[in-house]
Amino acid sequence: MQFGKIPYLTVNREFAEIVEELWKMRASRLGKILPEPVPCDVCTGKKLRAAKSCLVCLVSYCDSHIKPHLDREAFRNHQLVEPVANLENKVCSEHKRFLELFCKTDQTCICLLCSKREHRDHNIVSTEMERGERQGTLQAGIKKTISEKENQLETLKLTLKKIKGSEQREIEENEKLLCELIRSIEKIQGDLKELIRRKWQGSVAQVERHTRQLEKDIHELKADNSDLEEISKTEDHINFLQVTFRFRVYTLPITYLCLGSAIKK
Repeated sequence: MQFGKIPYLTVNREFAEIVEELWKMRASRLGKILPEPVPCDVCTGKKLRAAKSCLVCLVSYCDSHIKPHLDREAFRNHQLVEPVANLENKVCSEHKRFLELFCKTDQTCICLLCSKREHRDHNIVSTEMERGERQGTLQAGIKKTISEKENQLETLKLTLKKIKGSEQREIEENEKLLCELIRSIEKIQGDLKELIRRKWQGSVAQVERHTRQLEKDIHELKADNSDLEEISKTEDHINFLQVTFRFRVYTLPITYLCLGSAIKK
């Protein structure tokens, strides 16, 4: 049986949604990561899975919305392909063909017609070949960078270990130096105390010696004063002169006077 035109196809939306959920449940059970289905760009609300993508319209259509492309003459020249995500980024805007080649000269993806026209004399390879080469280069570069970073990390760890060790050694050395300095200061302090003690002990001994001498002189002077008062009562001038001849006038020693001035200061 032959048809003059392609018959209309109807889609059971409820059944399609059930199948969609079953696919998701199956992927979850098996622990597999399935590529995200390409949604229909025309559906409003919940979008159904696209059945075809149009390279001319740059739109993806579900089974229901693709019908005009199958039935109407105006869409006969439109090129339908399997659903493609981000279609506008994968199709040549000028020739409406897949970007399946890569121009190394201009570093851009092109279609087959571009390679025969604008990029005719350029270095052209397939996108698959360029991807493999670039992927290998990137992987090698990343591995090399990782290795370099790991070496740098090890070097930094060793440096940090040395710094910490040097820090501890410096702390110990400074503590040792500080202890020696404290001991030296304590010794100097002790020597200074002893020097001051000896100096003032000598001064004290000298003062005590002069004190005893003064006490003796005062005692003798008081005795002389008593004798003087007694002899002063006589009318005999000759006797007075003869008796008082032995009286002495006491003065403070120069050494004692200097010592007293120093103590006051």
